[in-house]
Amino acid sequence: MRFAQFQSRNPIDHVSRALGQLDRMGFALDSISVRQSQAGLSEVKIVFDPAGKLSAQVLADRIAQLRGILAFQHGQVS
Repeated sequence: MRFAQFQSRNPIDHVSRALGQLDRMGFALDSISVRQSQAGLSEVKIVFDPAGKLSAQVLADRIAQLRGILAFQHGQVS
């Protein structure tokens, strides 16, 4: 399993866009969490199985490029 985590001032929009990328790439969603953090930001964590044809790095790059994404991180779930 892999994860993508970020902060957002507009989590509904960013979660929708990130899940759209996940779906288009054929990856399986394991879990998603959204919680309020400091300074009016929401912290989003998406856990997924990169079972598609493209790599998890490609998904990470696409999410990180979304306008308004802050503090992006990704990696292997430990």
